[in-house]
Amino acid sequence: MRAHPPGALTVFGGDTAGAVLDALEVRTILPVYEFATGVVVSVIDSGVLPETRLLVSKAGGFGGEELAMEMYREFESLVARGIQCGLR
Repeated sequence: MRAHPPGALTVFGGDTAGAVLDALEVRTILPVYEFATGVVVSVIDSGVLPETRLLVSKAGGFGGEELAMEMYREFESLVARGIQCGLR
């Protein structure tokens, strides 16, 4: 991830999110908006990644069958348009 950092991270489930955030040495999480019930878009500042990144976290028990594809399309378009994220 250091060599090829993603434009956004998507994590499903609280235990998984906790483990990923620990591994990335996340120092700051700033919630930005709720995309859907149980799906929160945040900006993170990590000790591992070279700059702030978008984090999309989804609670494990929320959403229907199409939610993952809806999330993918939404955030792919954000990254493709070069949406900048920052904590300043």
